[in-house]
Amino acid sequence: MVITVSKVKTFEPEFNGNKDLPATERIVVKYKNPTVAMRERLIARPEVKSHADTDGKLDGVDIVMGEINKAAALREMLVSISGCAYADESGTEHSINNAKELMEAPSEFNELTDEIVKKFEEELNKKVDEKNSK
Repeated sequence: MVITVSKVKTFEPEFNGNKDLPATERIVVKYKNPTVAMRERLIARPEVKSHADTDGKLDGVDIVMGEINKAAALREMLVSISGCAYADESGTEHSINNAKELMEAPSEFNELTDEIVKKFEEELNKKVDEKNSK
């Protein structure tokens, strides 16, 4: 079986009405198509917590799903960002072109960061589309 894949993928986030802008003004995110090794490193493992009563008998078990490490996912998967910038109070414009710049951006970009990481999580958990195989 041969599965057709792209090494780099692109998406346009919905952040701040991005998709309503003309195509030339939109934020575009390029990211690596995750590998099996990336998935192993980035997907959080569930944590199992057991509870015992005062006699030491097992009273219950909780499974807590961990969260993906945002910074690690951005560093490992994000290739580039285009069309993204902000101006500070002095009017100086700062471009956001990569993971480092995104993580150093003001908190107004938290929503964009969350949207990008959510997209990465979807990619990390995606199953093979059978119609895409030959």
